[in-house]
Amino acid sequence: MAPIVKGFIQRFVPLFLLLLLLLGGSIPTKAEAAVSVRASLTDGSVQRGRKRTVEVWARDGAGRKIASRLTLNGKEMPSAWEDEEKASYVLAFDREGENIVVVSAGAGGQAVSATYRLQYRKARQGEVIGQAVVAVELFTIGCGYLVEPAFTDIREGENGAELLLRVLHDSGYAAYYGGTPRSSFYLGYIADGDKTAPRFNAYTLSGTGGVGRPLALTPAIPPLLVPNLQRDMSFYDPLDYEKNWAGTVGEFVFTDQSGWMYAVNGRFPNVSLSDCYLSDGDVIRMQFTLACGADIGGSGALRGGLSADYYPAADKEGLTAALARATAVARAGGSGRLEEPRLAAAYSAAVAAAQKLDLTQREADAAREDLEAALSASGEPTVMPPLSRTTGEPTGAPKTSAAGEPVTGTTDSLSTGETTAAGTTETGRVTEDAAGPESGAAGTLMTGATPAAAEDAGLKAKPTAAGTGVCMTALALLAAFMIVRVIQGKRED
Repeated sequence: MAPIVKGFIQRFVPLFLLLLLLLGGSIPTKAEAAVSVRASLTDGSVQRGRKRTVEVWARDGAGRKIASRLTLNGKEMPSAWEDEEKASYVLAFDREGENIVVVSAGAGGQAVSATYRLQYRKARQGEVIGQAVVAVELFTIGCGYLVEPAFTDIREGENGAELLLRVLHDSGYAAYYGGTPRSSFYLGYIADGDKTAPRFNAYTLSGTGGVGRPLALTPAIPPLLVPNLQRDMSFYDPLDYEKNWAGTVGEFVFTDQSGWMYAVNGRFPNVSLSDCYLSDGDVIRMQFTLACGADIGGSGALRGGLSADYYPAADKEGLTAALARATAVARAGGSGRLEEPRLAAAYSAAVAAAQKLDLTQREADAAREDLEAALSASGEPTVMPPLSRTTGEPTGAPKTSAAGEPVTGTTDSLSTGETTAAGTTETGRVTEDAAGPESGAAGTLMTGATPAAAEDAGLKAKPTAAGTGVCMTALALLAAFMIVRVIQGKRED
C-alpha cells in the first residue's frame, strides 16, 4: 500500500492544492459577504420638496470605510460632506414623476447597490410641504427646553437654517450666526430677543423683528457631567454664564468645547444646517453641548471632538414627537387642556424623562407610551398630525417602531430585500455585482452604520447561488477525477 500512497501524494496533492488556490478567489469569504450600503431614503415615497439631504453609509465586513457612490437618474452626484461615519448629499429634483436614486459600494470582488424610486410632486415656492417637530434643548446646563417640541410647517425652498431662525424669531429670541442662512450657516449663539448689536464675536445678528423675549436662564450643570468636564476641558467654569455671557448662550460658554449641535431623526448630520432640507415627519433637535457632543450622544459627529460619548444616549425622537402633540393640545385648547390629572402627570413625567441626560431606551419608550395613552384617553390622539410622506394625507397619531422611534407615514428607513444572483437592479432591493459598484467608479470614501444594522436592513451582500454552485461542481469533479486516478495507479502498481 505504501507505493500507492506515495503515488497518490506525488500525483494529486499538488493538483488539489493548486485547484483550491484557484477556487479561493471564487468562494465568498465572511468579509466579502458583509459588504453593506444604505441611504436615508424610503423606496416608493413621495418627494414634495425640490431639494433633499440624503445620508449614505458604506462598510466592508470588518467595518472599514469603503468607496461608495450615489446617482440620481443615472447622474453621479458629488458628496456635500464626509466624515468618519457617513457621507451627505444634497439632491435637487427637476423631473416631476419618478426619480431613481442608486447607492452602491464594493469591496473584495463583491458589490452591493440599493435602488430607491421616489415620486417627485413639484410644489410652489413657499408652499407648505409637510411638518417637522422642532425643539431647542438646554439639558446640559439644567435649563430644560428653550423652545418646547412643536410641529412646524416645512415650506418649499426653505432649508433647515431658515426654518430654525423662523422658529427662534417666533419664540421671541435672537440669534447670531456665521455664514449666511443660505450657505455655510453656523449657529454661534441664541440670545435675548431684544438684542440689537449687528455683530457679536464676529457673528451676524438675526433679530426677532418684534417684541423680544429674554432667555431668563438659571444654569446648573448636572452633577453627572461635572467630573467629565473637569477632566476633559481646558476651560470649565460653571459660573461663566452669569459672569460673562448673561443673555447669550452658545460657543465657548462654560467650556472651551461648548456650542450648538443639531440632530435629525436621532442622527447628527455632517452638513451645515443650510444644506439640510427637512421632510415631512422629521424630528429636529437643536441641542446645546458642553463637550463637543460627548454629553448628548454626538461625539463622533465632529472632527477633532472627544473620542467617545460620556454615556449611552437614548433615542428621544418618539418621546419628542409625543411632547409636540401634547404642546399642540395646549395650543389648540389652552394650557388648561393639559390639567386633566392623568394627562398632566404623563406630560410632566415625559418632560422629566426627556431632560435626563443618561436616559435609557426603556425609560424613553415607557414615558412616550404613557403620554400617548394619556393623550388618547383624553380624546386627543391625533392632534396636528404630520402629513404622510407617501400620500400627503393626514395619518393620525404617528406610529412607533419597536425601538420607540416615531414612524409617520413612511419614515426615512431602509429598503429591505434579497440579494439577486444575477446582479440586476431591482426596486428597493440590494443587488450584488462581482464587477464592483456601477461602472467600477471609485466613488468617495466614507463609513457607515454597524454591520449588524446593515444586516437588519437587508443590505448585506450574500454569496450568489451561481457562484456557490460553480465551486461545488468543480470540487465534485476534482474528487471524481482523483478517485479514478487512484484506481488507475493501483492497477499500474
